[in-house]
This record gives sequence, structure tokens and C-alpha cells, in this order.
Amino acid sequence: MNLNGRLLMRNVQRLSILPIQECRYENHHSLLNRKLERWGVKECYSERINYLLDNRFDIQDQFQAILARILSPPHLCDHSSHGPYSWDLSAVPPPKTYTTEIGREYIRYKIPIPILSSSTTRLIIKSETVQNFRPKEDWFLTPQDREARSLEGFLRWFRLILTKTVRGLPRGNGNGNGQTRMIIYLPVELSVLRTVAPRLRTSLGDQIEGMSYSKIFEEIGKWLIGKKGSGFKGKGVKVDVATWAERGECPACGK
Repeated sequence: MNLNGRLLMRNVQRLSILPIQECRYENHHSLLNRKLERWGVKECYSERINYLLDNRFDIQDQFQAILARILSPPHLCDHSSHGPYSWDLSAVPPPKTYTTEIGREYIRYKIPIPILSSSTTRLIIKSETVQNFRPKEDWFLTPQDREARSLEGFLRWFRLILTKTVRGLPRGNGNGNGQTRMIIYLPVELSVLRTVAPRLRTSLGDQIEGMSYSKIFEEIGKWLIGKKGSGFKGKGVKVDVATWAERGECPACGK
């Protein structure tokens, strides 16, 4: 890339990426229509296309390395199907915000929750992820009880995997450019949170009835942080909880 290109790219304020992970390899056959096999190009499909797919990670790494040298976007997300494949989340300096969606692949493939040190990570929890914890025997439950049990199961799983990720973060906010913060946006109604909160924090008891929603969010955030040895406080990690209705536009792509 020439000097003019480097100067232009340094002005990039927002970057929207498409992270292609190993776990999605099984779906990449859709890049070429299988009907082509009927037209006598099966050999082309099985050899040439597979060759390109097998090497896409090398191409991604090379492109990612070039971007990391010339870009430092303050806002990053992975909402685009047209942007670069990936971005080095450990790049310095980190973006001010990183927005990503947590889907069922995090459960199926045990993918660590992406958290950027010294940055604000906006985690948009997909409805399908919460519904993955729906009780098997739920015919006797009301719709709200079914949703509450699904959310409770999800949050218990999420706290475990979140704690593992936080323990791997550098101590003291990494490079010290800002506080490490997470905002977790849940796809549920406020009334469901009022039902679930006392199940997670039994000490709330009857207090939950007169508690404001901002206080309920705070209590769920405290529960996610867990005990002193969980690593959140030692790593300087702050956790906020909100609903989808409060997520607003993505700072990177406006979605």
C-alpha cells in the first residue's frame, strides 16, 4: 500500500468486520452453488474452491496484519458481511468500543467471550442463545415463566464462561488507556428480569417488589461479577446490564 493509501486509512474512525471462525467452516459450501455439480464441474468445486477456502485464513491473517499497522479505529463491530474478515482484538491502542453478538455458536463450540482490555465491549445477546436454555419439559409453564427459566439458565452459564475470560485479561486494565467495561444487552422484558433477579441473588427476597429497574440491573451485574476471587475487581472490569431496548445504534456501523 502506498503512502497516500496509508494516510487515508489512518483517518478511518469506524471498522465493521466479519470474523470467520473455524467453527463456521462447515457452512462455507454456500459460497458456491452445489447445483454446479450437475453441470459437470464437480472437480472444480471439490478442488479449486476447497483450496481457496483452506487458504482463506492465511489471506485473512495477512490482511489483518496490514490493517493493524495502519489503522486504529475508535469504534469496531462485526456486523458487516462486506468488511475485512477479522481484526486483531489485542491491537494497541484498543478501540473505544467493540460491539459483537453472542449467538449459539458460543455454546456449541465453547468460544471464549471476546472482551477488550481498556475498552467498552458491547455484548448483544441473541434471543436464540437464551432460548437454548429453555426447559425440556415446559408444557405446564406460562410464557413468562418459560422465558424466566430460559434467562436464568443462560445467565448461570454466561457467568461461568465470562469468569474464565476475565481471568485471562491483563491485570490493571492492560495498557491503562481506560477502564475495561462490559455492557450486556439481554433480549428480555423488564418484568422477566424482576422474576429472575431474586433466583440468582436470594438475599434480595421480598425487596425485589419495590426495587427500581436500574437497581435490578445493578444487582444482576453484581451477581455476574461473583465473589472476590472471580478476578473482575482485580482486573478492573466493570459490568453493566441492560435490555435490547437500550442498546441504541452500533457506534461502529449504526446498525
